[in-house]
Amino acid sequence: MQIISGLDYTKGKYTKEDRILLINPPVVETRYQWSRWNQPLDLLKLGNFLKTEFGCDVKLFDFMLPLGGKVPRAGYRTEPTITIGDYSYTLWRWGRKEEEFIKWFDRLLTRWRPTDVWITSLTSYWWKGVKDTVISVKNQLNEANIVLYGQYPELETEHAEKYSSADVLINRKIELKDYSADHTLYEEAKPDFCALDARTPDWHKYVLERFQAGITDFVFFNDPVIEEPSDLLLRELRMLKEQMSGISSKRRIKFYGICGLYPGSFTKNIAKEMKEAGFTELHFEYQTDSEELNIDAYKKAKEAYDEAEFRLNPDQVSGFVNIGLPKESPERIIKHALNLFEIFGSVILKPYTPTPKSADYERYKDVLETKRIERLGPHFFPFSKLNDISLEDYQELYTLAASLNRKVRNKSFNSFPGTLAFKMIKTSLEREVWRLGDEKSTAH
Repeated sequence: MQIISGLDYTKGKYTKEDRILLINPPVVETRYQWSRWNQPLDLLKLGNFLKTEFGCDVKLFDFMLPLGGKVPRAGYRTEPTITIGDYSYTLWRWGRKEEEFIKWFDRLLTRWRPTDVWITSLTSYWWKGVKDTVISVKNQLNEANIVLYGQYPELETEHAEKYSSADVLINRKIELKDYSADHTLYEEAKPDFCALDARTPDWHKYVLERFQAGITDFVFFNDPVIEEPSDLLLRELRMLKEQMSGISSKRRIKFYGICGLYPGSFTKNIAKEMKEAGFTELHFEYQTDSEELNIDAYKKAKEAYDEAEFRLNPDQVSGFVNIGLPKESPERIIKHALNLFEIFGSVILKPYTPTPKSADYERYKDVLETKRIERLGPHFFPFSKLNDISLEDYQELYTLAASLNRKVRNKSFNSFPGTLAFKMIKTSLEREVWRLGDEKSTAH
């Protein structure tokens, strides 16, 4: 097995004679809330890179292509459940059926045989879907190199070397910010939206190109979306607006702010430009100061939202509350959730897991199952023991947050009695702990 950086592997190796198959593998998880926004942005940018720099002939198979806003889901037959302590999680496989890929690949091989197959990975803990795809490809094609790209081989190199069955591990990704995603790689079924990298120069031109090809929905996959200097984003939004003014169409461009949008960066100027550009969803990331919500940042973001005259529905604007953080308390989760209810009217609980090699990962490595990396998925709450919060309580918090999103402003809260989370939220509602600026109500 070869372990090498992306640039070192491709440089001097590829020519226009090479045929490269790119594969976005299925996802094996217990929960996947944002599957409709799955798109292998790095893989699509890689396809552009290989075409532009080496003239390679590139094709794509995307197991996770959302059609009609949905990705197929089925039970994961290889391992139906994962049991952690006394709690059992159902494992699901998201993506097109294996049989569908095998038939597609068989037809492809009769007219086009890849010299290399690149398989990506958005996260390291989704490795099971990667390995299944490697085995499937090798069963049909012996002569091509299987190259693993993305977070799995880069962050968990030793694990990938032992378990992935690939031929090449890319342990350092290629810098692709100057390359736009190549959506022409979708030859049959087309995606309903396009993922964007806000760092790509002149990305407004790419949006116009895709819009003229029939796409109206766009999502930035950056974290953060708004970086200093923020005038770079403003420049692109203004240029897009100027170009769109010359296009006569009943269709409208729509942007979805589903990740990387921090309240501290959402100024009145940014809000105005986003509104005029067509942002139809705004979901604000969790921003804290000394473990408490940065209330001032959220208040200013809401003021900017109001001044820009956004009029989004409750499910189109929300605040995230990260849960599963090391050394958190249920009381703090509840208080922060209710704080954001008052500001935005909707809240989404966002589970956390440490990135391998990060500060949290290194600091708490002794409590993490670092050898069974699939258990490091955020929905398994790897810091549960450290926090002394049961897995059942985390699941209750999910259910209760969904219930609050529907009911708290219109009906009395009387669901799910008898649970720990119910008692905490009931007490919080009675004490009105979410009332911002009221020191008595927010005291523990």
